[in-house]
Amino acid sequence: MKIQKKIQSAIKYYQTGNLLQAERIFRKILKAMPRNFEACYYLAKILHDTSQWEEAVAYYLNSIELMPDFAGPYYNLASLMKERGQLEEALKWYKKVITIDPEYAETYNTIGGILQLRGRIEEAETYFRKALAFKPDFAMARNNLGNILLRKGRIEEALICYQKAVELNPNYAKAYCGLGMALQEKDNFDEAEINYRRALQINPSLAEVWSNLGRVCHARGKFEEAEMYYRRALQLKPDFTPCYGNLLLLLNYSPRYDARSVFTEHLGFAKQIAEAFYPASPHYESDLLPLRRLKIGYVSPDFRRHSVNYFLEPVLASHDHKQFEIFCYSDVMNPDVVTERVKGYADQWREIAGIPDLNVAEMVRKDRIDLLIDLAGHTGYNRMLVFARKPAPVQITWLGYPNTTGLSTVDYRIVDGYTDPPGLTDAYYAEKLVRLPHSFLCYLP
Repeated sequence: MKIQKKIQSAIKYYQTGNLLQAERIFRKILKAMPRNFEACYYLAKILHDTSQWEEAVAYYLNSIELMPDFAGPYYNLASLMKERGQLEEALKWYKKVITIDPEYAETYNTIGGILQLRGRIEEAETYFRKALAFKPDFAMARNNLGNILLRKGRIEEALICYQKAVELNPNYAKAYCGLGMALQEKDNFDEAEINYRRALQINPSLAEVWSNLGRVCHARGKFEEAEMYYRRALQLKPDFTPCYGNLLLLLNYSPRYDARSVFTEHLGFAKQIAEAFYPASPHYESDLLPLRRLKIGYVSPDFRRHSVNYFLEPVLASHDHKQFEIFCYSDVMNPDVVTERVKGYADQWREIAGIPDLNVAEMVRKDRIDLLIDLAGHTGYNRMLVFARKPAPVQITWLGYPNTTGLSTVDYRIVDGYTDPPGLTDAYYAEKLVRLPHSFLCYLP
Protein backbone atom coordinates (compact mmCIF):
# COMPACT_ATOMS: atom_id res chain seq x y z
CA MET A 1 0.00 0.00 0.00
CA LYS A 2 2.87 2.35 0.85
CA ILE A 3 4.50 1.69 -2.51
CA GLN A 4 1.23 2.36 -4.37
CA LYS A 5 0.88 5.71 -2.63
CA LYS A 6 4.43 6.61 -3.63
CA ILE A 7 3.67 5.62 -7.23
CA GLN A 8 0.53 7.79 -7.28
CA SER A 9 2.49 10.68 -5.78
CA ALA A 10 5.24 10.33 -8.43
CA ILE A 11 2.66 10.12 -11.23
CA LYS A 12 1.08 13.34 -9.95
CA TYR A 13 4.49 15.06 -10.00
CA TYR A 14 4.99 13.77 -13.55
CA GLN A 15 1.62 15.03 -14.73
CA THR A 16 2.20 18.49 -13.24
CA GLY A 17 5.63 18.79 -14.86
CA ASN A 18 7.86 18.26 -11.83
CA LEU A 19 9.93 15.64 -13.59
CA LEU A 20 12.93 15.82 -11.29
CA GLN A 21 10.90 14.97 -8.19
CA ALA A 22 8.98 12.25 -10.06
CA GLU A 23 12.26 10.73 -11.25
CA ARG A 24 13.68 10.65 -7.70
CA ILE A 25 10.63 8.81 -6.35
CA PHE A 26 10.49 6.29 -9.20
CA ARG A 27 14.19 5.50 -8.79
CA LYS A 28 13.69 4.86 -5.07
CA ILE A 29 10.74 2.58 -5.81
CA LEU A 30 12.78 0.61 -8.34
CA LYS A 31 15.63 0.25 -5.89
CA ALA A 32 13.22 -1.48 -3.54
CA MET A 33 11.13 -3.23 -6.23
CA PRO A 34 13.15 -3.57 -9.49
CA ARG A 35 10.28 -5.31 -11.30
CA ASN A 36 7.58 -2.73 -10.62
CA PHE A 37 6.05 -2.01 -14.04
CA GLU A 38 4.53 1.40 -13.33
CA ALA A 39 7.76 2.81 -11.88
CA CYS A 40 9.81 1.35 -14.72
CA TYR A 41 7.47 2.66 -17.45
CA TYR A 42 7.06 6.16 -16.02
CA LEU A 43 10.79 6.48 -15.39
CA ALA A 44 11.37 5.57 -19.07
CA LYS A 45 8.94 8.33 -20.09
CA ILE A 46 10.69 10.87 -17.88
CA LEU A 47 14.12 9.93 -19.24
CA HIS A 48 12.69 10.16 -22.77
CA ASP A 49 11.21 13.62 -22.07
CA THR A 50 14.55 14.83 -20.71
CA SER A 51 16.58 13.41 -23.63
CA GLN A 52 18.39 10.79 -21.58
CA TRP A 53 18.08 8.48 -24.56
CA GLU A 54 20.14 5.42 -23.69
CA GLU A 55 18.69 4.98 -20.22
CA ALA A 56 15.18 5.60 -21.55
CA VAL A 57 15.63 2.79 -24.08
CA ALA A 58 16.78 0.44 -21.33
CA TYR A 59 13.75 1.19 -19.15
CA TYR A 60 11.31 0.89 -22.08
CA LEU A 61 12.78 -2.54 -22.84
CA ASN A 62 12.43 -3.49 -19.16
CA SER A 63 8.80 -2.32 -19.27
CA ILE A 64 8.14 -4.49 -22.33
CA GLU A 65 9.66 -7.49 -20.55
CA LEU A 66 7.47 -6.87 -17.50
CA MET A 67 4.24 -6.37 -19.48
CA PRO A 68 4.67 -7.64 -23.07
CA ASP A 69 0.99 -7.26 -23.99
CA PHE A 70 0.76 -3.51 -23.21
CA ALA A 71 1.27 -1.30 -26.30
CA GLY A 72 2.44 1.86 -24.48
CA PRO A 73 6.18 1.06 -24.09
CA TYR A 74 6.40 -0.22 -27.68
CA TYR A 75 4.82 2.99 -29.03
CA ASN A 76 7.00 5.27 -26.93
CA LEU A 77 10.16 3.36 -27.81
CA ALA A 78 9.25 3.63 -31.49
CA SER A 79 8.68 7.36 -31.08
CA LEU A 80 12.09 7.74 -29.40
CA MET A 81 13.77 5.95 -32.30
CA LYS A 82 11.94 8.17 -34.77
CA GLU A 83 13.04 11.31 -32.92
CA ARG A 84 16.65 10.13 -33.12
CA GLY A 85 16.40 9.47 -36.85
CA GLN A 86 16.61 5.67 -36.48
CA LEU A 87 13.69 5.14 -38.81
CA GLU A 88 14.11 1.42 -39.49
CA GLU A 89 14.22 0.72 -35.75
CA ALA A 90 11.17 2.94 -35.27
CA LEU A 91 9.29 0.99 -37.95
CA LYS A 92 10.12 -2.28 -36.20
CA TRP A 93 8.63 -1.11 -32.90
CA TYR A 94 5.59 0.59 -34.44
CA LYS A 95 4.77 -2.64 -36.25
CA LYS A 96 4.89 -4.45 -32.90
CA VAL A 97 2.32 -1.95 -31.60
CA ILE A 98 -0.20 -2.97 -34.27
CA THR A 99 0.26 -6.65 -33.42
CA ILE A 100 -0.96 -5.76 -29.91
CA ASP A 101 -3.50 -3.08 -30.91
CA PRO A 102 -4.37 -3.80 -34.57
CA GLU A 103 -7.06 -1.08 -34.78
CA TYR A 104 -4.98 1.90 -33.54
CA ALA A 105 -5.24 4.23 -36.55
CA GLU A 106 -2.56 6.66 -35.31
CA THR A 107 0.08 3.94 -35.54
CA TYR A 108 -0.78 3.11 -39.15
CA ASN A 109 -0.60 6.81 -39.99
CA THR A 110 2.80 7.17 -38.32
CA ILE A 111 4.16 4.10 -40.12
CA GLY A 112 2.90 5.57 -43.39
CA GLY A 113 4.76 8.80 -42.70
CA ILE A 114 8.04 6.98 -42.05
CA LEU A 115 7.65 4.85 -45.16
CA GLN A 116 7.05 8.01 -47.17
CA LEU A 117 10.28 9.50 -45.80
CA ARG A 118 12.11 6.30 -46.76
CA GLY A 119 10.82 6.56 -50.33
CA ARG A 120 8.54 3.51 -50.00
CA ILE A 121 5.57 5.31 -51.52
CA GLU A 122 3.33 2.34 -52.34
CA GLU A 123 3.67 0.93 -48.82
CA ALA A 124 3.01 4.37 -47.33
CA GLU A 125 -0.24 4.64 -49.27
CA THR A 126 -1.32 1.23 -47.96
CA TYR A 127 -0.76 2.27 -44.34
CA PHE A 128 -2.56 5.61 -44.73
CA ARG A 129 -5.52 3.74 -46.17
CA LYS A 130 -5.43 1.29 -43.25
CA ALA A 131 -5.48 4.24 -40.82
CA LEU A 132 -8.58 5.59 -42.56
CA ALA A 133 -10.25 2.17 -42.56
CA PHE A 134 -10.14 2.18 -38.77
CA LYS A 135 -10.76 5.93 -38.36
CA PRO A 136 -12.53 7.49 -41.38
CA ASP A 137 -12.64 10.94 -39.76
CA PHE A 138 -8.84 11.05 -39.30
CA ALA A 139 -8.01 14.39 -40.96
CA MET A 140 -4.22 13.96 -40.76
CA ALA A 141 -4.32 10.60 -42.51
CA ARG A 142 -6.60 12.09 -45.20
CA ASN A 143 -4.06 14.86 -45.77
CA ASN A 144 -1.14 12.42 -45.83
CA LEU A 145 -2.90 10.21 -48.37
CA GLY A 146 -3.59 13.32 -50.44
CA ASN A 147 0.14 14.11 -50.44
CA ILE A 148 0.96 10.63 -51.76
CA LEU A 149 -1.70 10.79 -54.47
CA LEU A 150 -0.57 14.26 -55.54
CA ARG A 151 3.04 13.07 -55.87
CA LYS A 152 1.78 10.17 -57.98
CA GLY A 153 -0.08 12.54 -60.30
CA ARG A 154 -3.55 11.40 -59.21
CA ILE A 155 -4.76 14.98 -58.86
CA GLU A 156 -8.53 14.45 -58.63
CA GLU A 157 -8.16 11.80 -55.93
CA ALA A 158 -5.78 14.06 -54.02
CA LEU A 159 -8.27 16.92 -54.21
CA ILE A 160 -10.97 14.75 -52.66
CA CYS A 161 -8.62 13.82 -49.78
CA TYR A 162 -7.68 17.44 -49.06
CA GLN A 163 -11.29 18.62 -49.28
CA LYS A 164 -12.36 15.92 -46.82
CA ALA A 165 -9.47 16.85 -44.48
CA VAL A 166 -10.51 20.53 -44.28
CA GLU A 167 -14.14 19.48 -43.89
CA LEU A 168 -13.12 17.34 -40.89
CA ASN A 169 -10.83 20.05 -39.50
CA PRO A 170 -11.52 23.58 -40.82
CA ASN A 171 -8.39 24.86 -39.02
CA TYR A 172 -6.00 22.37 -40.65
CA ALA A 173 -3.49 24.66 -42.36
CA LYS A 174 -1.49 21.87 -44.03
CA ALA A 175 -4.63 20.50 -45.69
CA TYR A 176 -5.39 23.93 -47.19
CA CYS A 177 -1.79 23.95 -48.43
CA GLY A 178 -2.32 20.55 -50.05
CA LEU A 179 -5.56 21.72 -51.60
CA GLY A 180 -3.70 24.71 -53.03
CA MET A 181 -0.99 22.45 -54.51
CA ALA A 182 -3.56 20.18 -56.18
CA LEU A 183 -5.40 23.17 -57.65
CA GLN A 184 -2.09 24.63 -58.83
CA GLU A 185 -1.35 21.37 -60.66
CA LYS A 186 -4.61 21.98 -62.53
CA ASP A 187 -3.43 25.55 -63.37
CA ASN A 188 -6.21 26.95 -61.19
CA PHE A 189 -3.95 29.64 -59.75
CA ASP A 190 -6.72 31.84 -58.32
CA GLU A 191 -8.22 29.08 -56.18
CA ALA A 192 -4.75 27.82 -55.26
CA GLU A 193 -3.79 31.26 -53.95
CA ILE A 194 -7.03 31.53 -51.95
CA ASN A 195 -6.25 28.24 -50.19
CA TYR A 196 -2.62 29.18 -49.52
CA ARG A 197 -3.77 32.42 -47.91
CA ARG A 198 -6.30 30.51 -45.79
CA ALA A 199 -3.46 28.29 -44.61
CA LEU A 200 -1.35 31.33 -43.68
CA GLN A 201 -4.24 32.88 -41.75
CA ILE A 202 -4.28 29.75 -39.61
CA ASN A 203 -0.51 29.27 -39.37
CA PRO A 204 1.71 32.03 -40.79
CA SER A 205 4.89 30.11 -39.89
CA LEU A 206 4.44 27.34 -42.50
CA ALA A 207 7.39 27.80 -44.86
CA GLU A 208 5.91 25.40 -47.44
CA VAL A 209 2.88 27.66 -47.90
CA TRP A 210 4.98 30.80 -48.45
CA SER A 211 7.05 28.87 -50.99
CA ASN A 212 3.94 27.64 -52.83
CA LEU A 213 2.55 31.16 -52.88
CA GLY A 214 5.85 32.13 -54.49
CA ARG A 215 5.36 29.44 -57.11
CA VAL A 216 1.93 30.83 -58.01
CA CYS A 217 3.38 34.33 -58.49
CA HIS A 218 6.36 32.85 -60.37
CA ALA A 219 4.02 31.07 -62.81
CA ARG A 220 2.12 34.32 -63.36
CA GLY A 221 5.30 36.28 -64.09
CA LYS A 222 5.06 38.31 -60.86
CA PHE A 223 8.75 37.88 -60.15
CA GLU A 224 9.22 40.45 -57.39
CA GLU A 225 6.30 39.06 -55.38
CA ALA A 226 7.50 35.52 -55.95
CA GLU A 227 10.98 36.42 -54.74
CA MET A 228 9.55 38.04 -51.61
CA TYR A 229 7.55 34.90 -50.77
CA TYR A 230 10.47 32.56 -51.44
CA ARG A 231 12.74 34.59 -49.18
CA ARG A 232 10.08 34.64 -46.46
CA ALA A 233 9.92 30.83 -46.65
CA LEU A 234 13.70 30.61 -46.33
CA GLN A 235 13.68 32.90 -43.31
CA LEU A 236 11.34 30.42 -41.63
CA LYS A 237 13.17 27.32 -42.88
CA PRO A 238 16.76 28.11 -43.96
CA ASP A 239 17.49 24.55 -45.16
CA PHE A 240 14.41 24.40 -47.41
CA THR A 241 16.17 23.05 -50.50
CA PRO A 242 13.25 22.96 -53.00
CA CYS A 243 12.34 26.55 -52.14
CA TYR A 244 15.96 27.67 -52.55
CA GLY A 245 15.96 26.00 -55.96
CA ASN A 246 12.78 27.86 -56.93
CA LEU A 247 14.38 31.15 -55.89
CA LEU A 248 17.55 30.49 -57.88
CA LEU A 249 15.53 29.50 -60.95
CA LEU A 250 13.51 32.71 -60.65
CA LEU A 251 16.61 34.91 -60.47
CA ASN A 252 17.63 33.76 -63.96
CA TYR A 253 14.60 35.64 -65.31
CA SER A 254 14.64 38.69 -63.07
CA PRO A 255 15.83 41.98 -64.63
CA ARG A 256 16.86 43.13 -61.15
CA TYR A 257 19.92 40.85 -60.99
CA ASP A 258 23.07 40.81 -63.12
CA ALA A 259 25.21 37.72 -63.76
CA ARG A 260 27.51 38.37 -60.81
CA SER A 261 24.59 38.78 -58.39
CA VAL A 262 22.93 35.58 -59.61
CA PHE A 263 26.24 33.71 -59.22
CA THR A 264 26.57 35.03 -55.67
CA GLU A 265 23.08 33.75 -54.86
CA HIS A 266 24.00 30.29 -56.15
CA LEU A 267 27.12 30.28 -53.98
CA GLY A 268 24.84 31.27 -51.10
CA PHE A 269 22.87 28.05 -51.62
CA ALA A 270 26.09 26.05 -51.37
CA LYS A 271 27.14 27.83 -48.20
CA GLN A 272 23.70 27.71 -46.55
CA ILE A 273 22.77 24.12 -47.41
CA ALA A 274 25.06 22.04 -49.62
CA GLU A 275 28.44 22.47 -47.89
CA ALA A 276 27.17 20.57 -44.84
CA PHE A 277 27.16 17.46 -47.05
CA TYR A 278 30.56 17.91 -48.70
CA PRO A 279 32.78 14.90 -47.91
CA ALA A 280 35.96 15.73 -46.02
CA SER A 281 38.08 13.29 -48.00
CA PRO A 282 36.11 11.41 -50.66
CA HIS A 283 37.29 7.88 -51.41
CA TYR A 284 36.24 5.86 -54.45
CA GLU A 285 36.46 2.16 -55.14
CA SER A 286 36.70 1.44 -58.85
CA ASP A 287 38.00 -1.32 -61.04
CA LEU A 288 41.48 -0.54 -62.33
CA LEU A 289 41.31 -2.87 -65.31
CA PRO A 290 42.60 -0.90 -68.33
CA LEU A 291 40.01 -2.26 -70.78
CA ARG A 292 36.90 -2.05 -68.61
CA ARG A 293 33.91 0.04 -69.65
CA LEU A 294 33.61 3.47 -68.04
CA LYS A 295 30.47 3.80 -65.94
CA ILE A 296 28.39 6.89 -66.73
CA GLY A 297 25.40 7.79 -64.57
CA TYR A 298 22.60 10.17 -65.55
CA VAL A 299 20.39 11.63 -62.79
CA SER A 300 17.06 13.14 -63.81
CA PRO A 301 13.36 13.54 -62.94
CA ASP A 302 12.70 13.99 -66.67
CA PHE A 303 13.09 10.54 -68.23
CA ARG A 304 9.54 11.01 -69.54
CA ARG A 305 7.57 13.21 -71.92
CA HIS A 306 9.40 16.40 -71.03
CA SER A 307 11.40 19.07 -72.87
CA VAL A 308 14.72 17.82 -71.41
CA ASN A 309 14.20 14.39 -72.91
CA TYR A 310 13.88 15.79 -76.45
CA PHE A 311 17.53 16.83 -76.16
CA LEU A 312 18.77 13.95 -74.02
CA GLU A 313 17.41 10.96 -75.90
CA PRO A 314 19.68 11.26 -78.97
CA VAL A 315 22.71 11.15 -76.67
CA LEU A 316 21.48 8.10 -74.77
CA ALA A 317 20.67 6.37 -78.03
CA SER A 318 24.17 7.02 -79.42
CA HIS A 319 26.36 5.65 -76.62
CA ASP A 320 28.88 2.97 -77.54
CA HIS A 321 28.01 0.27 -75.01
CA LYS A 322 31.26 -1.55 -75.71
CA GLN A 323 33.11 1.38 -74.12
CA PHE A 324 30.53 2.76 -71.69
CA GLU A 325 28.16 1.19 -69.19
CA ILE A 326 25.15 3.52 -68.87
CA PHE A 327 23.26 3.94 -65.59
CA CYS A 328 20.05 5.99 -65.39
CA TYR A 329 18.93 7.17 -61.94
CA SER A 330 15.28 7.91 -62.61
CA ASP A 331 13.40 10.30 -60.32
CA VAL A 332 10.20 9.82 -62.33
CA MET A 333 7.19 9.18 -60.10
CA ASN A 334 4.74 8.72 -62.98
CA PRO A 335 6.46 6.90 -65.87
CA ASP A 336 5.02 7.02 -69.37
CA VAL A 337 5.75 5.50 -72.79
CA VAL A 338 8.82 7.72 -73.14
CA THR A 339 10.17 6.36 -69.83
CA GLU A 340 9.82 2.84 -71.15
CA ARG A 341 11.66 3.78 -74.35
CA VAL A 342 14.50 5.49 -72.44
CA LYS A 343 14.93 2.39 -70.27
CA GLY A 344 16.03 0.57 -73.39
CA TYR A 345 19.08 2.83 -73.73
CA ALA A 346 20.39 2.06 -70.23
CA ASP A 347 22.48 -0.91 -69.16
CA GLN A 348 21.29 -0.34 -65.59
CA TRP A 349 18.09 1.43 -64.51
CA ARG A 350 17.68 2.70 -60.96
CA GLU A 351 14.36 3.99 -59.58
CA ILE A 352 15.08 6.76 -57.07
CA ALA A 353 11.74 8.62 -56.84
CA GLY A 354 11.04 9.39 -53.18
CA ILE A 355 14.33 7.88 -51.97
CA PRO A 356 16.34 10.18 -49.65
CA ASP A 357 19.45 11.88 -51.06
CA LEU A 358 21.76 10.03 -48.68
CA ASN A 359 20.50 6.67 -49.93
CA VAL A 360 20.76 7.71 -53.58
CA ALA A 361 24.36 8.84 -53.03
CA GLU A 362 25.14 5.48 -51.44
CA MET A 363 23.53 3.74 -54.42
CA VAL A 364 25.83 5.66 -56.80
CA ARG A 365 28.87 4.76 -54.69
CA LYS A 366 27.96 1.07 -54.70
CA ASP A 367 27.53 1.21 -58.48
CA ARG A 368 31.08 2.62 -58.68
CA ILE A 369 30.11 5.30 -61.16
CA ASP A 370 33.06 7.03 -62.85
CA LEU A 371 31.19 10.04 -64.20
CA LEU A 372 27.87 11.30 -62.79
CA ILE A 373 25.79 13.75 -64.81
CA ASP A 374 23.15 16.08 -63.36
CA LEU A 375 20.36 16.92 -65.81
CA ALA A 376 18.17 19.12 -63.57
CA GLY A 377 20.26 21.83 -61.93
CA HIS A 378 18.01 23.81 -59.61
CA THR A 379 14.74 22.85 -61.33
CA GLY A 380 12.00 20.76 -59.71
CA TYR A 381 12.83 17.42 -58.06
CA ASN A 382 16.55 18.01 -58.48
CA ARG A 383 19.21 16.05 -56.60
CA MET A 384 21.68 18.78 -55.72
CA LEU A 385 22.25 17.21 -52.30
CA VAL A 386 23.27 13.93 -53.94
CA PHE A 387 25.90 15.79 -55.96
CA ALA A 388 26.95 17.72 -52.83
CA ARG A 389 27.97 14.36 -51.31
CA LYS A 390 30.33 13.73 -54.31
CA PRO A 391 29.47 10.03 -54.75
CA ALA A 392 31.39 9.88 -58.06
CA PRO A 393 34.95 11.05 -58.76
CA VAL A 394 33.88 13.22 -61.72
CA GLN A 395 30.58 15.12 -61.69
CA ILE A 396 29.08 17.19 -64.50
CA THR A 397 25.98 19.35 -64.90
CA TRP A 398 24.33 19.65 -68.29
CA LEU A 399 21.18 20.51 -70.15
CA GLY A 400 18.29 21.06 -67.71
CA TYR A 401 19.24 24.36 -66.04
CA PRO A 402 20.62 27.58 -67.52
CA ASN A 403 23.18 28.37 -64.84
CA THR A 404 25.71 27.10 -62.31
CA THR A 405 24.89 24.65 -59.54
CA GLY A 406 27.03 26.72 -57.16
CA LEU A 407 28.60 23.50 -55.84
CA SER A 408 32.34 22.99 -55.68
CA THR A 409 31.65 19.23 -55.83
CA VAL A 410 30.41 19.55 -59.43
CA ASP A 411 33.50 19.61 -61.61
CA TYR A 412 32.30 20.61 -65.08
CA ARG A 413 29.43 22.25 -66.92
CA ILE A 414 28.81 21.50 -70.60
CA VAL A 415 28.10 24.63 -72.66
CA ASP A 416 29.05 26.07 -76.06
CA GLY A 417 30.44 29.28 -77.51
CA TYR A 418 26.97 30.76 -78.01
CA THR A 419 25.64 30.27 -74.49
CA ASP A 420 28.99 31.19 -72.96
CA PRO A 421 31.40 33.07 -75.23
CA PRO A 422 35.00 32.34 -74.16
CA GLY A 423 36.28 34.70 -71.48
CA LEU A 424 32.92 36.37 -70.79
CA THR A 425 31.16 34.08 -68.33
CA ASP A 426 33.73 31.69 -66.83
CA ALA A 427 33.99 33.74 -63.63
CA TYR A 428 30.29 33.19 -62.90
CA TYR A 429 30.37 29.41 -62.59
CA ALA A 430 31.48 27.16 -59.74
CA GLU A 431 32.23 24.52 -62.39
CA LYS A 432 34.88 24.52 -65.11
CA LEU A 433 33.18 25.16 -68.46
CA VAL A 434 33.54 22.59 -71.22
CA ARG A 435 32.54 24.18 -74.54
CA LEU A 436 31.35 21.86 -77.27
CA PRO A 437 32.48 22.98 -80.74
CA HIS A 438 29.01 23.68 -82.22
CA SER A 439 26.06 23.40 -79.83
CA PHE A 440 25.73 21.98 -76.33
CA LEU A 441 22.44 20.28 -77.29
CA CYS A 442 20.61 18.79 -80.23
CA TYR A 443 16.81 18.55 -80.53
CA LEU A 444 15.06 15.31 -81.43
CA PRO A 445 11.75 16.14 -83.23
